[in-house]
Amino acid sequence: MAGPKGDYLPLEIEAIKKYLTGGGRGFFMLDPTVEIPNLAQLLSEWNITVRNDLVIDENPVAQIFGTRPEMPLVIKYGSSPIVQPLARVATLFPLTRSFEVGKDFKAGVTTDSLCETTPDSYGVADFTSKMTQVTFRAGKDFKGPLSVAVSGSFSSGSGEEKKEGRFVALGSSLVASNSYLGFQGNRDLVMNMVKWLSADEDLISIRPKPPESQQLNLTTKQMRTLLFGGVFGLPVLIIAAGVTVWWRRRR
Repeated sequence: MAGPKGDYLPLEIEAIKKYLTGGGRGFFMLDPTVEIPNLAQLLSEWNITVRNDLVIDENPVAQIFGTRPEMPLVIKYGSSPIVQPLARVATLFPLTRSFEVGKDFKAGVTTDSLCETTPDSYGVADFTSKMTQVTFRAGKDFKGPLSVAVSGSFSSGSGEEKKEGRFVALGSSLVASNSYLGFQGNRDLVMNMVKWLSADEDLISIRPKPPESQQLNLTTKQMRTLLFGGVFGLPVLIIAAGVTVWWRRRR
């Protein structure tokens, strides 16, 4: 679910729940400002609270990367195999909401916080797109560090019929968009999430960066100079040098 613009109907939520509890896999990218009470209720059954907020991070280190406060820079990760290879890599979460991993024990359910913001961050509670200025409001907003990505697994059935469902939830669909996928570790994070969901843990890693395309733009005059100097001039020069040596030896 890549950035749903509205909530799902109860019948749709029931179908999603049936699919996941039957061993299915779910990837939720839940943008802020969108109210999703039914979907949030589904995730709460698996110990995940979906907050209706916008995360602001005023960490000065993020300014080195040219980011803004509403684009939290993440350098702290959990213990899940999804994020273990990213220990020394930064990821960017533009316009993200936050989650809370419940501390209550639920049989057969395992949840993890994957990515956390810095202590300088906070979540603006009940954020709407109509807000033009935001500041931390003690007693109402959520103080950082905040979790902006979570994962969970749960089992159902018993014996040979036991099935494991898995899900990953991001607080922003922009993490996987073309505009931000190339930022530092964003591509590796998203790919590792997909590999974990498909149970291909062996393929979780940091992938080598593709070589950058380098282009040389020449003017018409420069191309003409290369043509006469390299294609015609150099061979003529070599022939002339050879003729000169031959002529001197004959004399």
